[in-house]
Amino acid sequence: MSKKFLAFKPISGIYEEAWAPHEKITELAEMSVLLEVEGKYYRILRNTLDRKRSRKMLVCQEDGQIVKDKSITKECFNYFVYLDLYDLSKRNIKFDQKQADKKKHEPMIEGFKAIVQELKPVLSEEENEAMAFHLYYFEEIYRLSIIIADLASKVEEFRNQLKSIETDRLSAEFINESRQTLRSWRLLRKQLDSILIEDGERARPLVTKILKGWRYRKQRKHITNWGDKDRVLKEMQGADYASKRYVKGYKKDFQLIELNSEIVKGPFSVDKLIEELRTGLIEDQMMEISEKKFFREALGFI
Repeated sequence: MSKKFLAFKPISGIYEEAWAPHEKITELAEMSVLLEVEGKYYRILRNTLDRKRSRKMLVCQEDGQIVKDKSITKECFNYFVYLDLYDLSKRNIKFDQKQADKKKHEPMIEGFKAIVQELKPVLSEEENEAMAFHLYYFEEIYRLSIIIADLASKVEEFRNQLKSIETDRLSAEFINESRQTLRSWRLLRKQLDSILIEDGERARPLVTKILKGWRYRKQRKHITNWGDKDRVLKEMQGADYASKRYVKGYKKDFQLIELNSEIVKGPFSVDKLIEELRTGLIEDQMMEISEKKFFREALGFI
């Protein structure tokens, strides 16, 4: 969990000595704003150490009565998990809002589109298919970047509302909308990763050889704008580095899912990863184990 939580306010703080006399730990009691679930409002109460780790958590009704219903408690805590994701989203929001710049994407797309047409008569069917898919990759990255940037701005709006909340209650409509917006944003970010990785499997290596390899010197004479070629090669170099880093990270996610759930993922493959990123399966499974871990630690049940 992150250090600072949104939609929570302190009730009291107790300072305790830690391992050394000059060190202090703050035990803070906090409560959430009222959360609407099935037409009624509930609060989450919790104690933390220096706002870094929750010690005790429970859900109570608006009148202060402790809730023992597991379904209500899990619904409130499910939103708590999303609040934590909102808290961690700031850096990615700023990054995504800058990625849809048409001055960055449109010259690349138009330049490579011209190269595709110029080389089409002198390339094989397999080579033309690689070039066509790489053009699709450029167009799809641009399309997704626009949607993701818009969603990132909406996530930022929700985050700002939760950070400086003016009311003492959040309606079920607000909770569902903010949760779905965050989920959609996270899913589309993974779809963008999937097309980046897929291009590395289906097109990027061969397109790199066509634009750079010594065997294609005659073909490259047909390219009229070498600035476009250099721009595409530079982008592919960065994309290749990012793709390898993402695959390495998602491979660890596969291992975490198998270790922390009853799901049997089977042998890892890049093709399987691409499909699960595109469909949102890996996102849902990672969220499921995060929720189970949180419920187990906070409540003692799954």
